[in-house]
Amino acid sequence: MEVEIKKRCEEHHIHGAKIAEELLEPFHYDRHKLILIQKCIENHRGSRINEKLSIEEVCVVDGDAISHFDSVPSLFYLAYAN
Repeated sequence: MEVEIKKRCEEHHIHGAKIAEELLEPFHYDRHKLILIQKCIENHRGSRINEKLSIEEVCVVDGDAISHFDSVPSLFYLAYAN
């Protein structure tokens, strides 16, 4: 179970992009905009070295980083726990 949770955590950007598609497609969301949203989700992780091609991607990366400022102890745990 712990391995599965860790894998989901490590790949949450991939799962999140799929979930965005599942949520937005039934509303006939513009395909081009959906792809841009998925790129933001897929590239939002600061720990992943992916080129951010749009200003939206950069904003989402920064927002994700800022959202963790109040949880520094838990970030250390995730980074260094065995």
